[in-house]
Amino acid sequence: MDLVLRERDAFKLEIDSQREEYEEILDNERKKLTAAETQLANDRKMYRELEDKISTQEQSLYSNDEVIVALDSKISHLEEQLIAIKEEAAKHITTIGNLKDQNSKLTHGFQQSVEKVDELEERIESLHTQLDVREDEINREKGAYIQQLAQQKKAIDHLQDTNDSLMKQKKFVPNSPRQPNCPLEMNDLYKSLAEEKSNNRRLVDEIQRLKGDANYFKNEVFQLKNSIKFDDLSVKSNDSNEHVFRKPLFCAENKKHVNQRVENRLHSTPATAAPPPDNWSLGSQRMHHNIPHRFVETTNKLPNNKCVSCAETIHFGRKAVKCSECGATTHAKCSLKLPNNCGLPVQMMQQLFHSSYDVNENQLADAYYQTQRIDDVINVEPLEPSAPEETFVKYDDNSDSSGTTDNNEPDNGAVLTDVLDADYREIQDICDKENDGFSFTDSMLEVLDREYK
Repeated sequence: MDLVLRERDAFKLEIDSQREEYEEILDNERKKLTAAETQLANDRKMYRELEDKISTQEQSLYSNDEVIVALDSKISHLEEQLIAIKEEAAKHITTIGNLKDQNSKLTHGFQQSVEKVDELEERIESLHTQLDVREDEINREKGAYIQQLAQQKKAIDHLQDTNDSLMKQKKFVPNSPRQPNCPLEMNDLYKSLAEEKSNNRRLVDEIQRLKGDANYFKNEVFQLKNSIKFDDLSVKSNDSNEHVFRKPLFCAENKKHVNQRVENRLHSTPATAAPPPDNWSLGSQRMHHNIPHRFVETTNKLPNNKCVSCAETIHFGRKAVKCSECGATTHAKCSLKLPNNCGLPVQMMQQLFHSSYDVNENQLADAYYQTQRIDDVINVEPLEPSAPEETFVKYDDNSDSSGTTDNNEPDNGAVLTDVLDADYREIQDICDKENDGFSFTDSMLEVLDREYK
């Protein structure tokens, strides 16, 4: 900045010196011009006097030719001098114009240099502001890192306390070497923390696998129940039988299969005497909301964050994906199973789900809907915790739902479903005891042995 100011001062001094020189030259030229003008005036005066003399001496003109020739030569010489003076005056005028142009150019350059200095000052101020903003960001990041370090220290202390409590719970073994009562080093703590994390990750994977097996068994039980129920109903039903039809869920993967299966169940029963309309389909009852989520990879910073797809806990510090529009958080593997319902409110989803299969007044006039009289609506617990409540409808039937047939004979299908239900409940109870009855340091085999003992 000082260098720029010094250059500007030097430039101003140079301009002032040049201006003074040009002003001196201009004064000299003006003096010369005034002298020439005075001389011209004198010459004119002399010329007038000569003319007077000529007028007075015209009488002696013819007698004095030599005097007239001398005077003519003198006049011509004066005229040549006058022409030279005029040319010199024109040159001085052009020089003055050039000096004015140079002065204007120098003034313009001086203004540009001043504007450049102002721009440099503004840039310096902006750089100062950017430096302040960057310092604030660095301070915020430093505070976040300090908080994260404090949380990690708390986690290490918690794990150390947990380890100490487990060590205190161990029984005393005679003749065992006594361990020194001294704190572990930081490297040992990090190693133990890494081992504990690996064990926890392995146990969580085993629990997830067992839960997946349990859900698989539950689906198998449900399919067996439906197959046995529909087989029994298809054999024993009549025009006044009571049937319970499952309300199908719309899924992106098996929508066609579900529609075809439910339509076949509806059309194969004796109650549906009239054929369905040509333009009727379960897909026409959808709300046609197909907005995909915009998932972004993130790290879970909440201790009790739930996955919106599988309703399982996303552990603290694990990788997850979060929708940047609606904020839905889910596992990375569960994001592929989530439907395209971004921006759809939960209340509207539930309302559309419960009202998607309601029959309007115009459709009740058709024979296809008049043959199915709904007597009651049954709400059934869903398969998944995150799934909405499922609905069943029923109409007249004479069969008993207590596991017996019309002939008071035991139903083998009901007995089989009861056995499968008992096995599923036993596996589900074991999976639900993640934090009750055993710690993450125990192996899954010990847990199963303890549960079955």
